[in-house]
Amino acid sequence: MNLNKLEAIKFADIINFLSGQKIYIDSPEPNPEKLRLFLNTMVSSNPEMIIEHKADVNYKIVSAASIIAKVERENDIEELKKEYGDFGPGYPSNEITMNWLREWKAKNKSYPEIVRKSWETVRELEGKRVQTKILSFFGRKREECGEPTD
Repeated sequence: MNLNKLEAIKFADIINFLSGQKIYIDSPEPNPEKLRLFLNTMVSSNPEMIIEHKADVNYKIVSAASIIAKVERENDIEELKKEYGDFGPGYPSNEITMNWLREWKAKNKSYPEIVRKSWETVRELEGKRVQTKILSFFGRKREECGEPTD
């Protein structure tokens, strides 16, 4: 399952739990209508949904939620570092994170449970990168090409 689909499922769970009348969503999907169609099948109520890619730029409430989420993520990262050592911020563009991934794998022969094995960065490190856009263009799925889907 890809991250955007997982996020969409969690959006639906939260919307169903809170049952609000007006929902603002910063779409992880560049095409917000795709997310809207998915949510319409999963949301039990009929709230007004404002769904935009990069909604944090246009709505203060979304900007505030984004800041809170980033602070919470940083707190979670600091807790994980107590157990796994300094792995940097966890972004593939970060040299500390990439070196930590390489060193952990070399020492332990596998990645720890906190590392998503389907992460594109891990597949690149393993030399197993699949060009998913080309696969989807031809109607093929990763599992049909021997790619992990976890």
